[in-house]
Amino acid sequence: MRVFLDTNVLVSAFISRGLSSEIFRIIIKEHDLILSNVVIEELDRIFTVKLNINPEQVKEIIEYLRSFKIHKYSNEKCPVELRDKDDEKVLASAIQSGSDVIVTGDKDLLDVRDKLEIKILNPREFLELVKSS
Repeated sequence: MRVFLDTNVLVSAFISRGLSSEIFRIIIKEHDLILSNVVIEELDRIFTVKLNINPEQVKEIIEYLRSFKIHKYSNEKCPVELRDKDDEKVLASAIQSGSDVIVTGDKDLLDVRDKLEIKILNPREFLELVKSS
């Protein structure tokens, strides 16, 4: 399965040992992790500006993530309007990348899941999906 991770799941995966880090391990072991330049840039900004993580550590994380498939966002219009324009870029990137599922904790993205063909799941739902198959 081609799994697109939103920024909030990646932040949680790298700063805690909870559900998001478990999902991240499962995805890199059993599925295809898909990211976008939009998510990578946002992750870099959150780690350095908001969380004040050591720049060398951030650099290592970003370099590691760049070893996976990175979709370049192409300014294509998002099929639904969201409150946060950055979320629209993330959603458009996931759709453009051909991902099968987006894993996110973002309420705005979860609220539009019934309007789109791509699956949008929160981390718990994704874990239940992969454990049941």
